[in-house]
Amino acid sequence: MSRKKEVFQPDDRFFKQAMGDRAVARRYLQHFCPDIAALADLESLELQDGNLLRPNLKLFRADVVYRCRFKSEERSHFYFSLLFEHKSEPDEHTAIQVGLYIMLILRQMSLRDKQKLEPVIPLVFYNGKSDWQPKSIPELFAESPYFDQIKPYLPDFRFLFTNISKVAPEELLKLELSYFRSAMLSMGLRHRPQLILQYITAILEGIKGERMEAVMTFTLAVMERSPAQFMEALENLTFTTKPEAMSTLEMLKEEGRQEGRHKGRQEGRQWERVLHLLKTAAKFPQMEAPELAEFTDLPLTAIQGFQQQLSSGNPEAVMQYLEKELLGHMTLEAEERYTLKQAVAAVLPLRQ
Repeated sequence: MSRKKEVFQPDDRFFKQAMGDRAVARRYLQHFCPDIAALADLESLELQDGNLLRPNLKLFRADVVYRCRFKSEERSHFYFSLLFEHKSEPDEHTAIQVGLYIMLILRQMSLRDKQKLEPVIPLVFYNGKSDWQPKSIPELFAESPYFDQIKPYLPDFRFLFTNISKVAPEELLKLELSYFRSAMLSMGLRHRPQLILQYITAILEGIKGERMEAVMTFTLAVMERSPAQFMEALENLTFTTKPEAMSTLEMLKEEGRQEGRHKGRQEGRQWERVLHLLKTAAKFPQMEAPELAEFTDLPLTAIQGFQQQLSSGNPEAVMQYLEKELLGHMTLEAEERYTLKQAVAAVLPLRQ
């Protein structure tokens, strides 16, 4: 039984892993936001919980939030928050999302006793394929015939915006040898996989442990290569952390084997459940949905949908339902589709 290729978006996960590293966040501010870095006591950077609760109790999660002290010679310290938001493709309503997060952070502060409100500075990081500049909220309404009249009443704030895809690799190579450089190169070359291999020694040099694993997982995903293929590509290259890279690839390869075996077992069991459902429905056509669900170990809602399709008397509709709703993560071979069709055909006459 062949499997559909999984759709995997590694960008957000890698961004949160990288920017959640204080050393990376500090160097990012120093390089891309020098005016803010000049105001901040960067040694005081403290990662915050990104869970933000709306008044209606719906939970949002901001990508990365830091709290930091302003530089001050006084005994009392003044703090501010840095809100990092990642985008891997253009999003016209980024200002609305970021504005909501800013207000939710401020609201949390306002509910705490004796805590003064602290400014929240938004930083938007973009590594998409097409060129893009996020619009401010006033710009979203710029085409309104009444724009001049309503503009004073619109919320307005600027972003510290970085389009890493537009930064030349040669410029990123000048960054200090660190996880920061590895992360920026990896994300900057995300849509140019041929260049990832060209700069792979610079990407992998100087990182170890969890940082190596994060970079390798991301590059494998965006290049759509297996750990074995990547090991072959690195075989003739020389860099100081090559043993660490090869060891990480071996670990990822073994994890992939175990995950594949686990997934295969899960899919095999699901296939057996669906065939069991069809055989049971053919043998006991009067069996009610709750009993059928318990007997086949399938969700009641899935059984009810199945019975609804059976009542239509359309074998193609039943097939489509089974393939999409119960076997949606599998691609059936011709023989498997034939087996399924035969089982459906055995059930339908009993329902007509």
